[in-house]
Amino acid sequence: MTVNWHEQNSLKQQAQRDSLTHLYNLEAGKYIIDEYIKKNSKQQNALIVLDIDHFKEVNDTYGHLVGNELLIALAKYLLFHTNPNDIVIRMGGDEFVVFLKNVHDDLTYPCNQLMSHLNEISLSHHGIHFSISMGVYTFSNEQNFDNIFKIADDALYHSKRNGRNRYTIKYQK
Repeated sequence: MTVNWHEQNSLKQQAQRDSLTHLYNLEAGKYIIDEYIKKNSKQQNALIVLDIDHFKEVNDTYGHLVGNELLIALAKYLLFHTNPNDIVIRMGGDEFVVFLKNVHDDLTYPCNQLMSHLNEISLSHHGIHFSISMGVYTFSNEQNFDNIFKIADDALYHSKRNGRNRYTIKYQK
């Protein structure tokens, strides 16, 4: 009985997690976020969408194994620099999502923290320099993942159009 429960739990974990980074995958993350928003629709939350600037060049220059190492290191970095109850997702490729629960303050400080400590990430190939771009949307009503993702993703592309290695915050109107 106990072995069967452990096997089922292990399979459930595998189905919810990205196989490379072990973060939540998109489907599991969307579900968890949507459920959280339904139950906490009055509080202010934020969604960060981020990706690695010029990630294709990392793969093309250093190879996919080094690219994978960078993705794994960034996933660990995001978990370290967010609160334990925040939700971190690997969307796919080099795109990640961080859902910040019950935020009270201006998001400039946490965004600056995420951007400014990237040099803490150590890789086996020391010549790699990289940056990230982020889009952030903060809101305080019941919405669904797809709606908040679209706004945060638009903010991400605003950051990219304006030089990369930066963040853009959009606030709910």
